[in-house]
Amino acid sequence: VGGTSYLNTTTPQWTPDEVRSYEVVLTVTDQSGNVGNATGIINSVDPTLPTFDASTVANFPVEVTQGETVRLEVVVSDLYDSPAALRVHWDLQPNRDTDGNGNAKDDPDKMGLNPQFTFDRPGVREIVVTVFDASNNSDTYAFSIDVEPIPETPSYWTGGALMLIGLVMVAGLGVAGLRAVQRNRGFKLLIGRGLDEEEARAHMSMTAQRNRIGWFAKPEAYAGLDAGDVVSAEDRRAAQKQAELEAIYGGATQGADPNAGFAPSPSNFPSLSQASQSAAAEAAALLSGDLDESTVESLQSPVQEFVGAEAALFDEPTPVATSVAMPSSVALPVEVPKTTPEPVPAESLETPSTPPPAPPPSSSVRHTCDACGAVFEIDIPAGIAQAVVACPACSTDQSITVNA
Repeated sequence: VGGTSYLNTTTPQWTPDEVRSYEVVLTVTDQSGNVGNATGIINSVDPTLPTFDASTVANFPVEVTQGETVRLEVVVSDLYDSPAALRVHWDLQPNRDTDGNGNAKDDPDKMGLNPQFTFDRPGVREIVVTVFDASNNSDTYAFSIDVEPIPETPSYWTGGALMLIGLVMVAGLGVAGLRAVQRNRGFKLLIGRGLDEEEARAHMSMTAQRNRIGWFAKPEAYAGLDAGDVVSAEDRRAAQKQAELEAIYGGATQGADPNAGFAPSPSNFPSLSQASQSAAAEAAALLSGDLDESTVESLQSPVQEFVGAEAALFDEPTPVATSVAMPSSVALPVEVPKTTPEPVPAESLETPSTPPPAPPPSSSVRHTCDACGAVFEIDIPAGIAQAVVACPACSTDQSITVNA
């Protein structure tokens, strides 16, 4: 067996000293000297398995970046074969048998103890590494690496845009806060002028609808005080009541005549000139018979002046000059007997001891305006059955009848 002879034994014991094929030759001789031969081949194999160093495979990365190049290294050993006799396969597609040997996990996509890898696609990559000895005994180690996509690096303009957006947001919040503060101050200004909270809110809402209020407006603009003062509802009611009383009884400078509200307005007649007054006095004397005929002729010029002055006072704005001639057929009385008025007894001029009776009380009438629907009250003097009064709210004339 392999060059070693064993005589006169049917069960020789033999141990191969290396892994190889051994030729076995069997020779049998009988007593007559007849010889028979038989040959065979015995293959010696390695029963031991190669192994990986656990410390090296534990250092494999679990996460890399897309496009990054990494180097993976293993340390292998075998009890029989030297490390140089061992082969290492790296299978990057464990689900495909690319070498066609029937095993999809030992394909040599990469070979060696420390190859380099570059992962171009993101995702999880499954890898199987296999070590073979000379007898084709093998050991495998499977692991995975998570390939992360390349992070997008923001450009300078993106950072500037983000900063600008942040500043705009901060400025917007600041302006909104300022407007809220100014609006609250305007609300307090209206409260300070006698308006209740509901009236103040309604007034500010109406002001916002009518006016365009700026971003940095003052509290007076929100309260509507920049367009004039604000009067509360109570003050308006008091003013309307005062206007009604003045419309009925007249203003504060007028007398307390109860019928002043219904009396016609006095006419302001123009005063006469001095010459007109003199002519009127002489005419009165003429009628009373104190002037003679020589004086009558002297009255024609003053009379004409008086008539012309009066015509000028009551004529149209563009006066027209006219002359008035005394008719010649007018006969003036020659003499009028004088009559002396009888003296009035002193008793009749004395003031009566008893005061005059007080006027009857006036009546209060509530009326609803036909035009605007406003309700108001007026005091009508006794004896007045019907009156025409202007509505305090819309100034429309209202006819009011007093029930008997």
